[in-house]
Amino acid sequence: AWSIVELLQLPVIVKWTGSGFLISERGLVMTNHHVIEDTEHLEVCFVNRGKKWRGKVLVSDKENDLALVELPDFNYAEVSD
Repeated sequence: AWSIVELLQLPVIVKWTGSGFLISERGLVMTNHHVIEDTEHLEVCFVNRGKKWRGKVLVSDKENDLALVELPDFNYAEVSD
C-alpha cells in the first residue's frame, strides 16, 4: 500500500513540507526524522487525492534519519483505487 504523502507541521504558520510513504492500510507513514523534527503533530496530505489527515509521530530515529507517523482517523478506502 505505497502512496506518496506530503507532511505539514502544525500549526501551519509558514508552509513547511516534507514527504513520506504510506506503508500500511492502517495509516502508518514512513518519513525522515529531519521532516518531523521538533514536532509531534502534523498534517498529512495525499497529493494525488487532496485528502488530509492529522498525524502523530509514533517513533523517530535521528541517527538513521527515519520516523514513523500514525494517522489515527485514516480511512484507506478514501485513497485507494
